[in-house]
Amino acid sequence: MKENYSKKTTDEILKIIINYENEENLFSKKIKGVYFYKLIRVALYNKILNIIFGTKNAQDSMKNQTIVLIFLKAYIINLFKSKGNFNTLLFDGGRVFSREGKKESIYMFDIIKKLKNKEVSFRIVYPWITPNENRIFDALPTFRYFLQYVFLTIKLKLNFQKFNKDEVELIEKCNKELCKLLGINPNSSLFDKSEISREVEKFKIQYNYYYSYFKKKNIKEIYIICAYGKEGIVAAAQDLNIKVIEIQHGAITKYHLAYHYPTNHKIPYFPDYFYSFGKYWEEIVVFPKGTKLKVYGFPYLQNQLIKYKEVAEIKDQILFISQGHIGEKLLYKAIEFASKNENKNIIYRLHPGELRYSIKQYQDILKKYNLKNFILEDCKKNLYELIKESEYIFAVSSTVIYEALALGKDVGIINLPNYEEVMDLIKQGYVDFYQEDKLEKIKKMALKNKEFNKFFNIEMEEDLC
Repeated sequence: MKENYSKKTTDEILKIIINYENEENLFSKKIKGVYFYKLIRVALYNKILNIIFGTKNAQDSMKNQTIVLIFLKAYIINLFKSKGNFNTLLFDGGRVFSREGKKESIYMFDIIKKLKNKEVSFRIVYPWITPNENRIFDALPTFRYFLQYVFLTIKLKLNFQKFNKDEVELIEKCNKELCKLLGINPNSSLFDKSEISREVEKFKIQYNYYYSYFKKKNIKEIYIICAYGKEGIVAAAQDLNIKVIEIQHGAITKYHLAYHYPTNHKIPYFPDYFYSFGKYWEEIVVFPKGTKLKVYGFPYLQNQLIKYKEVAEIKDQILFISQGHIGEKLLYKAIEFASKNENKNIIYRLHPGELRYSIKQYQDILKKYNLKNFILEDCKKNLYELIKESEYIFAVSSTVIYEALALGKDVGIINLPNYEEVMDLIKQGYVDFYQEDKLEKIKKMALKNKEFNKFFNIEMEEDLC
């Protein structure tokens, strides 16, 4: 029988977590010599939301054998490439776009251009699953480094992990107390020993490899997309006094616990600099004390705004923006809307992470309804073109909401788990809010806030790279 946790709001959950971590000073606690809580904080929050609201993780993991094959292919190709010398290293996120027949990094292309213009030598570290055709200036890790991850996976599957008595007591104490504060089943594994072991071991693998690598290459600065999950890399760089810069890659709010730290305690393994899309993002969360904030903008979005500026709107085309953690719930809302509005054409745009694990499930659901006005869009068409040509956009808490507003579109927020992440937009009148259980028709506010420039500054500050 499913337990009912519906009385807790996201704000209440967030408050409980932050109060508890501050009271216990969790950021100062170590397991196996590593500040473990920083490594698990985001996953812990998502796990709590999954338990209380029945949401899912946003993305799945690719099969291990697929990752191994992609890495081996890239490794073999890179054996025959000149390594050269460089003093700047970029850790890319792997997302690319096509420009003039070339694949370019969505978040790094402008940084790369500026580094080239200044004749700064650099290389790029890509996610292992990045296809070879998207790899330029590649700095692929050694085969030994890759094997350490393979052995870690095997080690965890065999459930081989050891904690000393104090560490076990700390983990069990945290789990018991936080479960009690949240009012959830005390048998829930919020502080899971195997997950903590995995993150700590992963941290050590990253740290040991990159400490040696940075020192050998005499690296002066690193740029990172999505620094959480790369804490070992950040720590290695900081211990060598290397400048660490994170570039914003999506919406951040107080509900994104990789960035929101309302505490006086020192936060370990956080980048020295954070380059934001705009001032708005610097003010909406509390960054760790001492973080140097700079406005970088979002050059890729600016590029797309120009490219699709003249795209004509298609009458009665309605776009739903899916997200992995609420995808199925939102799909049923879209089906309900399509059933009540047969004169409108519904496009349900999947999140890239849903292509591997949810699309078949969604297709099976849609077969039951036999809708003639519904398209499940599997990321084949350019997102910005879809946004620009759509008459109205429905979403919950996606970064796409801000991008759609920048494109001058009307956006409606649906009352599903995590909608609170865009409460600021609702309160300030940027978007429509659909609080009712049934989604049957579009209701636009007569007057909307049109100050969109604060989300994505057009001009970046000087001397950022």
